[in-house]
Order: sequence, then C-alpha cells, then structure tokens
Amino acid sequence: MMRSVKRRWGRAPIHVSAQCTLQQGRVDGTVWQIGEGGLFVELPTLEALPETLAVSFELPGFGQHRVVAHPVWLTEKPPRAVPCAARGAGCEFSDVSNTTRKAVAEYVKKMKATYSSLQFALALDRPTPQLPALLRETELDRIRDRKELKERVATMVAQMQSVS
Repeated sequence: MMRSVKRRWGRAPIHVSAQCTLQQGRVDGTVWQIGEGGLFVELPTLEALPETLAVSFELPGFGQHRVVAHPVWLTEKPPRAVPCAARGAGCEFSDVSNTTRKAVAEYVKKMKATYSSLQFALALDRPTPQLPALLRETELDRIRDRKELKERVATMVAQMQSVS
C-alpha cells in the first residue's frame, strides 16, 4: 500500500539541466522535482555544500528561472521519488520571485493534469490514442513493465497532492 504524504505544496517531476552557484564556484546539476516551496537537485558532490545555493534552470514552457535555496536534506543514493538521480539535495526556496513562484505553480498544475490523464489511460487497460503522447511528455515511454509504470505514475500523482 502506498503511503500518501500531504505537503504544503505539491511537487512535480521535471528533468532539466541546472547551473548551481556555490561558494566555491559553479557546478552543473539536474533538477528532478519542483514545487512552489522548493526543488530536488542532483549534484556531482555533496561535500562542502553551502547553507544556500543559487540554482538556474529552464522551466519547460515557462523560460529561464533562478532561485536561491537552502538544502534541507541530502542523499548519497537515489531517493524513492527520483530513482534516476544519483545523489542530491532537497532544497527549500529562500529567495524566489513571484514570477517564478507563479510559473512553478502553473507547471505543477499542468503536470498534475498530465499525470492524472495518464493514470486514467493506464487504468482503462486498453490502448488509447492519448497514451503514447502522455508517456513521451512524462518521459515514461521507456518503461515497458505495465505494473512498474502504474506504480511510478501513482507515486507521482501522490506527490503532486498538497494540503491546500
């Protein structure tokens, strides 16, 4: 049985390159999850991670954005919600513009609708014309095992839920 965690803000999967500015300079990273309150960023190393870092990334459909965040938790292995990430930090926004916050909220809303449609299409247990496009949009088109696909989609739908 899947455990559902209600959060202040829902979070959505994303897979975009990022430029992270740390005290010792810039490093390349990958943003794997995002919500109005923060993001999960994969980094090449977690050693000497500063109290705050700036993360620049392109939000699909919403352009380039930059946020300042502070790491809340670190992991040296792939988190359950982001099995493709090697290591990274869950970060809470400490400085984010209203424009970026609104864009992230719209992105999460869009992804929530996409994943809900995907979950419905998978529940039908028969081919639907929308399924291939939904799988490509969510980057789940490489998963061949239907059970794994349904579990991954259910996990993402649960993560997009928020208290409000």
